[in-house]
Amino acid sequence: MGVAGRVVQTSGITALPLKDRSAIREKVETIDAFTADNDPHDERDFGAFAHNGERVFCKIDYYDLTMTKGSQDPSDPKQTIRVWTIPLASEYRPRPTYARAGAAPGAGFSLAPCCV
Repeated sequence: MGVAGRVVQTSGITALPLKDRSAIREKVETIDAFTADNDPHDERDFGAFAHNGERVFCKIDYYDLTMTKGSQDPSDPKQTIRVWTIPLASEYRPRPTYARAGAAPGAGFSLAPCCV
């Protein structure tokens, strides 16, 4: 990846064979075709793609250095930690908007560390 950060993946991704996990991470790292279908908010921080018949999401969040709230300036790496969360689409459980502020990385998913 071009910018340092952390990667977390869900238990569904972790349960896949190594070759599939590797292929998914490569797709996440190289995603560059953002469309209304795979980046609905046009922020280039969300992607979706198919892998072996499964829909996979990837979402990047921008945290302050304490990882307790959003970064004041996500473009500044001196005050931002970027976290990619990689779930299967089937694992996604939307949360109410009020619950998102200050949520931990990957909140709403069962996560496993990956490639930290």
